[in-house]
Amino acid sequence: MLWKRKKENDIMNKENINSIKLKKRFDDKYEGFFKYVGQNWKKILIIIFCSIFYSFGQVHFMIKAGSVLDGVEAISVSMAYILTVLKPYLTILYLALNIPLIIFYWKKVKRHFIITTLIFLFFNALFGFVFGIQPVEKFISEKVIVIMQDGWMSASGSDIGTTKYVAAGWPVFIYVILAVACCSPAAAIVWKLGSSTGGTDLIAYYISYKYKKPVGSFLMLTGTLMATLGILFLYLSKQFMPTNISENINGFNNILGCQTFGTYLYILLNGFVINSIYPKYQKVRLKIDTRNLEEVTNFFKSINFWHPYKIVKSISGYNNNTIYSIESIVLLLESDDIAKKIKDYVPDAWISVAPISKIYGRFDYSRID
Repeated sequence: MLWKRKKENDIMNKENINSIKLKKRFDDKYEGFFKYVGQNWKKILIIIFCSIFYSFGQVHFMIKAGSVLDGVEAISVSMAYILTVLKPYLTILYLALNIPLIIFYWKKVKRHFIITTLIFLFFNALFGFVFGIQPVEKFISEKVIVIMQDGWMSASGSDIGTTKYVAAGWPVFIYVILAVACCSPAAAIVWKLGSSTGGTDLIAYYISYKYKKPVGSFLMLTGTLMATLGILFLYLSKQFMPTNISENINGFNNILGCQTFGTYLYILLNGFVINSIYPKYQKVRLKIDTRNLEEVTNFFKSINFWHPYKIVKSISGYNNNTIYSIESIVLLLESDDIAKKIKDYVPDAWISVAPISKIYGRFDYSRID
C-alpha cells in the first residue's frame, strides 16, 4: 500500500515538474533584465552566436554586392555608400537608428522581445565593428572573394575586396546569395528564440502579432518598401549630388541595374528562409492513439491545455483492443514539446502530426505571442 502511494506521489511530482517546464516554454514571462538573462542564458548565447553570422553577412557579403539591405538597414547602408567613412561603422549606425523604434515599441510588445533584440543589436554592432577593422577586413577579403567577370567598380591593387569597393555584373548576385546564407538562417533562429534583428522587424512583429500572419511576409513587405526608398535615394544622389559625393556611390547608375535586382533578390530569399525556419502561425493536427485515455486527459488537465480536443473511441483491427483517439489543432511550434511530454507520460501512445492548410474559427495564440 505504501509502495503504491509512493508511486502515485512520484507520478504527481513528475507531472508538476513537466507541467512547469511546458508552461515556462510557452509563457516565458519577463521578470527583470538580470533575472531573465540568468534564466535564459543558453538562449542569449545562441542569439549572440547568430549575431556573428548576421554581421559577417552584412559587412563581408552584402556590402560587397553593393546592394541595399532591407528595412532600417537600407537607411544605414545608403548613408554608408554616400559617406564612405561610415562603412566600418555600419552595424553601429544600424544600432543607433534602432533606438527610436525600441523606445516607441517598449510598451507595445513583450518586454523580453525588446530586451533580447537589444542584446542582438549590441553584439551585432560589436562584431560588425571588429569585422570592419582594416587588418581583419583585409584578411577575410583575401580569403573570401568571388572572381569577377567584369572586375570591381573603382577597385585597384590590394584594396580589391575591401568595403571601399563593390562587385560589378553577375558576381553581385553571388554575393547576395552568400549574404542570405549567413544572415537569413541566423535571423530565423533569432526569431524562433523570441527575439529579432531589430529595425522593421519590430514593426513586422507587432503587425504579425496583431493579425496572426507569418512574420516573413511582413518582413518582405516592409523590407521592400524601405529598400525601394533607399534605392531611389541612391539613384537620385548619383545623378544630382556633387561629383565628390556621387563618385562614392558604386553602382546605381541605372535604376534597374544589378545592385537593384540584388536588393530585391535578398529580400525575397530572406523572407522565404525565415518563413521556412520560423513558421510561427502554421497549424498542425495532433493525433494521439492510446489505450490509456485517462492518463492523456490527466496530463492535459495538469498543464491547463489551451486548445479544444475531441475523443473518438474505436476498435483496433490488429488486436481488437479498444483504442481512444484524441485530436487537437495546435501550432507547429507547440507540437514538438507537447508530443514529447505526452510520450513521457504514456510511452505506448501513438502520436502523429499532420499539416493544416487553413482553419475557420477562433484559435488560442496566447502561448507563443
